[in-house]
Amino acid sequence: MFEYVQEREVGKPLESRTMVYVITVGECESFNSQTLTERGKNQLLEMARSRVATGVRILYSASNTLASKSSEILAKEFESKVKKMNCLDSVNLGDASDDTLKQMWQDEEFIPNNGESFAEARERFGTCIETSG
Repeated sequence: MFEYVQEREVGKPLESRTMVYVITVGECESFNSQTLTERGKNQLLEMARSRVATGVRILYSASNTLASKSSEILAKEFESKVKKMNCLDSVNLGDASDDTLKQMWQDEEFIPNNGESFAEARERFGTCIETSG
C-alpha cells in the first residue's frame, strides 16, 4: 500500500528538509466505489501506527470522497491537518478501455482519448505540490 524511500548523501551533515510520503487510499469495496472497507480502514491505521511516516504536519489529499476519507483517518492518527486539492485528483483516463490502460502502462507518454498521459499527470501532481507551499 505504501513505499518508503530515503536517500542521504554520505559525508554531508543532516539539514532540515521536507519529507514527502505518497500514500494511496485504503482498500475500497469495488472499482469506482467511494466506500472504504474495514480492511481498508485497518490498512490506513496500521500504516499510521507503524510510524514509518513520522512528523506529518500536513496531509495533501485529492478532493474525491475516497481520498478524503482516507486522509481524515490518517490526519486523526497523525494529529495533522488535511489540505484537499483538486489538482491531486486521479489521472484523467478519458475514454480509456482495458486495452488503452495496458498501452498507458507500457508507454507513460500515451494519451487516451479525452484524457491525460501518466507523464502529464505526474507533471500536474508535481506542479500542484510545488505551488502549494
